[in-house]
Amino acid sequence: MLMDRLCACVLEGDGDGALVEAELLLSEGVSARDLVGVLAEELAELGRRFEDYRAFLPDLILAGDAFAQVMDRLEGRLEPGGDASAYTAVVGTVQGDFHDIGKNLLVVALRIGGFRVVDLGTDVAPEAFLAAAREHRADVVGLSTLLSSTLVFQADFIRLLEESGDRQEYLVSIGGASTSGEWSREIGADVWGPNVFESVERIRLALERRDAVGRGRTSERGPNA
Repeated sequence: MLMDRLCACVLEGDGDGALVEAELLLSEGVSARDLVGVLAEELAELGRRFEDYRAFLPDLILAGDAFAQVMDRLEGRLEPGGDASAYTAVVGTVQGDFHDIGKNLLVVALRIGGFRVVDLGTDVAPEAFLAAAREHRADVVGLSTLLSSTLVFQADFIRLLEESGDRQEYLVSIGGASTSGEWSREIGADVWGPNVFESVERIRLALERRDAVGRGRTSERGPNA
């Protein structure tokens, strides 16, 4: 019941109410990670409703602002796992898409997973992803999008890597409400997951596999279905 009230507050844009519900849940022993996981599912569903014209831009903005308030409170209580300096992830929302809820969820999940994260924000062109990956010596590049109309920029980034000779340098993870395992396979992405925590686990497994066999072995890339 409390979890339902937390989700309702976030979806209604009631950040103050969401903070109260989150504190009550934490006091009852619910972990911060579990709270983030439930909110991630709710926000992903909101993204799908937006894509189907059953929710609208103000709904996304209100929910995103409320979620940001909750995350400010929870972030210090999220226990990171692994060596935070082990892997570097460059993350952003693709060109033409200014929605950041999914991208922000991925950033949180990666940091919990011990990754060093470079957050490029929204409306990021393929060339900007590649420049940042080179500058920060990234292990993985995560491309998020909510809109089906901007899926093409995920494919464009992979094509850019191939044309520049950098395809074997970086693992490519895609995500967002409009993505799927089928789309991931179609464009040749390395990792896709049904939620951000599953995506991060698949990214880690793929990177560990890469390290075990040697960087650049494309046949050893991670799961994307």
